[in-house]
Amino acid sequence: MRVRLAEIRENLALLHEEQISIQKALAAVTYPVLTLPPEITSEIFVQCTAHYIDNKPDSQSAPLVLTYVCKAWRDIAVHETRLWRSFRVAFYEPERYSIQTRHTLNLVRTYLERAGTGPLDMHIMHVHLHPRTDSPWTVDPLLHDIIRRSSQWHKVFLSLPWFILAEHFRDKMDFSTLETLALAGATDGPSRLCPISAFAAAPKLRDVTLYNCATPSIIALPWVQLTRFDVRGYNAETCLEVLRLAPNLISCAFHGPHRRDAVPDILPPPHRQLRHLTICGSGLNALLSRLTLPKLEEITIEEIPFSNSQRERSFVQFIRRSPALSQFTCHFSVPEEVKAQSIVSMFIAMPKLSSVHLTAYSDGVEAVLRNIRDSTSFLPCVQSMQFDIPYEDTNNYITSALLSEALSTRWNPEPNASDLRSFRLVWLGDSGEVGIGVEELYLEAQLFELKRQGMDIYIGTEEESWI
Repeated sequence: MRVRLAEIRENLALLHEEQISIQKALAAVTYPVLTLPPEITSEIFVQCTAHYIDNKPDSQSAPLVLTYVCKAWRDIAVHETRLWRSFRVAFYEPERYSIQTRHTLNLVRTYLERAGTGPLDMHIMHVHLHPRTDSPWTVDPLLHDIIRRSSQWHKVFLSLPWFILAEHFRDKMDFSTLETLALAGATDGPSRLCPISAFAAAPKLRDVTLYNCATPSIIALPWVQLTRFDVRGYNAETCLEVLRLAPNLISCAFHGPHRRDAVPDILPPPHRQLRHLTICGSGLNALLSRLTLPKLEEITIEEIPFSNSQRERSFVQFIRRSPALSQFTCHFSVPEEVKAQSIVSMFIAMPKLSSVHLTAYSDGVEAVLRNIRDSTSFLPCVQSMQFDIPYEDTNNYITSALLSEALSTRWNPEPNASDLRSFRLVWLGDSGEVGIGVEELYLEAQLFELKRQGMDIYIGTEEESWI
């Protein structure tokens, strides 16, 4: 045993010498990345993590993973407050006191501590699987922590049950740096009537989104100063209420139901600053008959409200009350029963239109192309056009001769007509059902010549262009 002990001691001595030799070799190694000034490395960290969309506190992802590389990087990352000012977390009930939940809370508190006094961007989502009990919810401690830092809030999305929002944000708070706010939460039960006053004092707040939560009027907001509002899951009456409360909007988006509820006979004051409007949900199309938007430049709608002649006249009248309109998008297909001439009449009412994206049946597209070819006074300012032919169109044949004649007319426009610089014609669905023949398209050399001269042309299916 003594002999074996002596051998072990001898081996330990040799290993110790080897350890010293390796340490000296490592110390002599130069890592070029560590020769960068700390402020450069810090800026690299910030720029690399700035594009993270889903910034969950996770030891396997930035910025936490940067603290595990080496001591130098850890010191730089820990002291760079910009790395810790943005995070996204989700809590699931009833995992109130699980190890994972406690770990997430601790990580969030680490973020808050390292963020210093800088602005905070937060996305907090809470999913409850069972009705609330008397015990505290996992999200409550976190809300207490972030509410203490309300003066640092910058861009915040809170997806919480409404009774939790009403409980924590009942009274006014200091939101001196808050610029963007999104609220989402179920409003079942009496909590849907509980008001929120916390955000009334937010001098920089301009952008608000509400996702199917309480009636906007019970949320105290600095309505007059808001410039962008996004409403999701509300009916036409609520959308009109938003327009009444926020008279200085520049951009507004309404995403509502497809059922056609009666629209209250309310005329909001003309919105003289509104430039961008999105309406998704056919149940909201009737809103347009109530609106006057003289500065409107861009409109996106889900479908053109041409289900009857009265709705058609109402929509065209709205268009005429928006003389500055320059961009028009309709995502869903124009109904087959809508006459081609109705589409043409709609575009005649938009003489300043520069960009068109329309999903329509082929006869409507052909009618537009014929007017493009025959009259420079029809859409005289248009520069970009995209037409999508729906797969339901069984008579989807468009001649390449008409295409080339229409595009050639606007590529070499007459006086007072703008150049058409981009044209896309896309057949949706199975390319085997497309009614234009590839061989015919290749016979029309003028289309290829236009593309060679610089016009951006795409004609084909969603998968491939034929030209």
